[in-house]
Amino acid sequence: MFQPEEDLLRRSYQSVVEQMSIIFNKKLWYIMLEQFLMKYVWSASGLVMVAFPILTTQNAVKRDGTCLTLVPSLSRHCVRD
Repeated sequence: MFQPEEDLLRRSYQSVVEQMSIIFNKKLWYIMLEQFLMKYVWSASGLVMVAFPILTTQNAVKRDGTCLTLVPSLSRHCVRD
């Protein structure tokens, strides 16, 4: 009794499934790359930006001649003019 409507509905649904499959397959690689960059590259660059000043001022000397260090045991290695 409802055979023509059912056939039309099944064909339409199958068409939507195929279209969504094509779209998802094309977008998958872009989404994976974007997520990789956001997760690892941004995290790593943030850690480098935070760590760089700490690592480069390990043996610095303040203007008053005292050693600027985060680890007190390294103060004997401070370079003084």
